[in-house]
Amino acid sequence: MHLGDRTLLDAADLVAGGVAATPIRLPAEESAAEGAPAISATVTEAAAHCADGAKTLPGTAYKIDLLRGLLRDLIEALIR
Repeated sequence: MHLGDRTLLDAADLVAGGVAATPIRLPAEESAAEGAPAISATVTEAAAHCADGAKTLPGTAYKIDLLRGLLRDLIEALIR
């Protein structure tokens, strides 16, 4: 993730590990973040859809909420 003038997210490369057999890229979140203001609303929007289309195995659905929370916390920390 790159902050241009500390107000816009110029670029975002987001990948999640530990939630699938191999790390997965999060292109929808990258698109939602790139060029957007570096504010909490952008972070919330990007994190909200990070697991869209994910198919969980029995007993692993909780990982979806963990991924959303982790992504939100990570981006929040980066824009501070």
